[in-house]
Formats: sequence, C-alpha cells, structure tokens
Amino acid sequence: MENPYSAPKSDMGQSLSTDSTSIFSPNQITLGAFIGGPLAAVYFLYQNFSALNQFDKAQQTLRWGLSLCLVFICLLPIIPENFPNTVIPIVYCIVARQIAEKHQCSKQQIIESDLFRFQSNWRVFVITVTALILLMVLVIPVIFAFEMFSA
Repeated sequence: MENPYSAPKSDMGQSLSTDSTSIFSPNQITLGAFIGGPLAAVYFLYQNFSALNQFDKAQQTLRWGLSLCLVFICLLPIIPENFPNTVIPIVYCIVARQIAEKHQCSKQQIIESDLFRFQSNWRVFVITVTALILLMVLVIPVIFAFEMFSA
C-alpha cells in the first residue's frame, strides 16, 4: 500500500528535458568557412543535413563539397600571384550561407523553433581550427610538388 502522506508522483524530469536538435546557424557556417576553409563549410553543411534527417542531401554535400575542395586544392598553385586573396573564400562562404539559409534553417527559424538550438560556438571554433590545419596539410604538399616540377 502506498503512503497517503507522501508527495504526489510526477514526471517533471521528462517535461524539463529538451529533445531539441543542435544545428549550426548560417552565421556560424559563414564564419567557420571563412576561417577554416571549404572543408569546414562542407562539414558544417553535412552535419546540419544529417541533424535534419536529410541524409540524401548530406551525402550530396559530401560528394560535391569534397570534389570541389579537391579541384580548389589542385588549382591553387596555378592561380596568378596578383589574384585577390579574398575572392575565393568569399565565394565559397556566400555559397555555403545560401545553402544553409535555403535548404536548412535561418537564424530566425532556429530562434523561434522548439525543435532546434544553436551549436556551441566552442564546437564551431574547434571544427574551424581542425579544418584549417587539415587544409594546410593537404595544400602545402601540392604547392611544394608544383614548385618542384615547375622549376
């Protein structure tokens, strides 16, 4: 027999838990892509599509994004020296932002939604730095090889 003087039982723990999904905002994607390079942009977009259960778009993002990154890395050595340094990063940042806003969620949609919350800015920072280091590891050998064979 239950104690009639005990406090009533309730599921307050379940009602307080949040089942919202963390996604990257277009601003986080843009800033992370500008600093971390195209690999960061691909990763952020891929993660958002996966979080939104759009796995076909996530796979397309990986295929197209990594293919374009490879083309980008191979074209770096032949870009003229007087070509402005910020043009290419601005282009892939704008493309990544447009994909995020059109096919994922805008910042306002994330704010207004009970289903989504922003990813941590610390996570954005760690991913951005990791992508930048990985990009350097991939780009430097290509540039050295190009210099060695063109001399």
